[in-house]
Amino acid sequence: MRWCNVRVATMAILSVAFFLLAPIGASSASQDTNLIDSNPRSLIEDRHRVFLGLLNEPIGNSPEQTREKLRDVLSSFVDFEEIGRRSLNRHIENLTPKQRKRYTKAFKRLIQLTYLRRLKLGNHYEMTVTEDPEVRGEKAKARTLLRTDSIEVEVDYLLMRNSSGLWRSYDIIIDGVSMVRNYRKALDKLMREKGFDVMVSRIEEKVLEKEKLLAEERGGTK
Repeated sequence: MRWCNVRVATMAILSVAFFLLAPIGASSASQDTNLIDSNPRSLIEDRHRVFLGLLNEPIGNSPEQTREKLRDVLSSFVDFEEIGRRSLNRHIENLTPKQRKRYTKAFKRLIQLTYLRRLKLGNHYEMTVTEDPEVRGEKAKARTLLRTDSIEVEVDYLLMRNSSGLWRSYDIIIDGVSMVRNYRKALDKLMREKGFDVMVSRIEEKVLEKEKLLAEERGGTK
């Protein structure tokens, strides 16, 4: 099953794009962070600084420890339930509460593992907000330019304001390619041709594969 049509180099950037906006877990409840999170531009610029700090932690911290920190902070920024709902599109309405819970759990883990494996610790990235974010009611689009030593990519963040007035990510568009749209195409095909059980089992199989690969990579870093 092909989960995404984005080229390999762009997928590496996509992992960076997600983590760029992840707040440090324990501090996310602070008044200062809430103030930052209430503005799309300040959130993006602040999270870029946090991101670079995590990637360049002292050598004493193992890659496994750093990845776990990134996983935790990713969960505190990304609205996985909204991403999952949009990716499954109309099919989500036909799921039972039990099915929806199973799907959301598997889908969340899939995204986390995908980006944890692609993230290259120690790499240098630069991000520039190219213009003031477009805010329309409870939604916003922030346009940025992300650079590494070898690639330059336009990254648009789609954000929604939650009930606490804080902005959270529900999609990322890289060079015009939507992450949600790519997942939606694959999931819709599975749901129509195979049904829910096969669809969610495929996601769970991918999760197990990625967990195994990540464990092997961790073993190789000792």
